[in-house]
Amino acid sequence: MKVSFLMWLTCGICAADTLTSNVRVSLQFIGMAHPVMTELLKDPEAGGAALHAKAMALAKQGKAEIVETCVLTCRSGEGASAGSLREEIFPTEFGALEFPDHSMTPAPPPVSAYGNPMHRYISAFETRNAGVTLEIKPTIDWKVKMIDLHLISEIVRPLRFETWTEYKDQWGDASRRMPVYETCRTRISLDLRPGKFQLVSAITPRTDKPVPAADRRILLFVRADVVGAVSKSP
Repeated sequence: MKVSFLMWLTCGICAADTLTSNVRVSLQFIGMAHPVMTELLKDPEAGGAALHAKAMALAKQGKAEIVETCVLTCRSGEGASAGSLREEIFPTEFGALEFPDHSMTPAPPPVSAYGNPMHRYISAFETRNAGVTLEIKPTIDWKVKMIDLHLISEIVRPLRFETWTEYKDQWGDASRRMPVYETCRTRISLDLRPGKFQLVSAITPRTDKPVPAADRRILLFVRADVVGAVSKSP
């Protein structure tokens, strides 16, 4: 009987070692007015699940807004990333026109034919990814029934164009304008109970609206779920 029990226990451990589970990570960004957030967080004993339920109730009442939702699934102990982006290209450097210096090359036309080349000639561009990105690395700790999660989330959106210099000629407006972006980024490592939302951070978004525009906050809630097991062996 002792031998049979030890053999069964050993086989059970080996079988457990050959399995790995998938983890589904869900993020919810819920925006609300600053006073509403202060009222929501007034109870220091409230857990993440209770706070999330209250925030969702506020959203149904029109006192909060679900800004963004992200979902990403990967195997325990491995990393994954996802993005929903728009590549925005804008000029970053301006310069004068240059012509090759060869004796057989005709003389270049006068500068007046191009307007002011310092405004009409662009020498460099840059690309900015506007949208949502998410990187995760979840690891299940079966002993304590927790999920160790490394998380990086980022929301980038264009706010406005800032005018640096104004210039107009016979071809129209050639003013130099540079885009201004807003970035809401969270980088964190934490332990989560499977299936339970946790409040991770409160983000302060920028706004171009004049006073008395409401001061807003965005609460980031995170949940991790174990969604299945797959065998490591071929």
